[in-house]
Amino acid sequence: MRARSAVAISLLLVLAGCGASGGGATATPTDAPTSTPTPTASPTATPTATPTTTPTATPTATPTATPTPTPTATSTPTATATATPEPEPETIVVEELGVWADADTQDTTLSYQIENYHTQDDLRTADAPDSHTWFIVDVWVSNTGDDTADIGYTQWSFEDFSGVQHAPDSEAMRNSSVSGDRDVMPERASLNAQDGAKYRLYFAVEYDRETTFVVSPYGDSEGPTVRFQLD
Repeated sequence: MRARSAVAISLLLVLAGCGASGGGATATPTDAPTSTPTPTASPTATPTATPTTTPTATPTATPTATPTPTPTATSTPTATATATPEPEPETIVVEELGVWADADTQDTTLSYQIENYHTQDDLRTADAPDSHTWFIVDVWVSNTGDDTADIGYTQWSFEDFSGVQHAPDSEAMRNSSVSGDRDVMPERASLNAQDGAKYRLYFAVEYDRETTFVVSPYGDSEGPTVRFQLD
């Protein structure tokens, strides 16, 4: 305890002495120098190394082999078939009465003959148009082949001087009759092989000069046309 008191007293005495020696002036305490803070060194940025771009090697193009052209086969032109013209239908011409004309048709042979003909103004069984004349024709048809054939008055026609053909008059063919060994030719009849028949035909015509009778194949059958050119 005593020691502590002695220290305190000593301190007081020291302080008192310091005040007396100053001649009463108050000592201005010297400012303690302000320490200048040492600037913190900014870290120097280490430059980032720019990576050097390694150039990509351009691949050398391998040349494409040019294909050897395959020679185009030259086509041989196909020969165009030339249509064979249909042969003109055969025509048999007869220039006299009583002469046979043989026509191969329907797998047989038909023979035609005009025995005679005459004209007249009136016909009891049919009326002719004004200024027309009746042509009455007697014919003979024979089948000299081996097969039956069809015949009929539709095969026959009268051709006038101007080339116009006239069919037999249907009314006269229906209503007329003939005595003896001759018949009016029907529209259709069958003629057996090695057989024959005599018929009559009636035509009403305006012009009776340059007399021509035409016989065509029956129906759709093939064969020659017979022309009896009697004037």
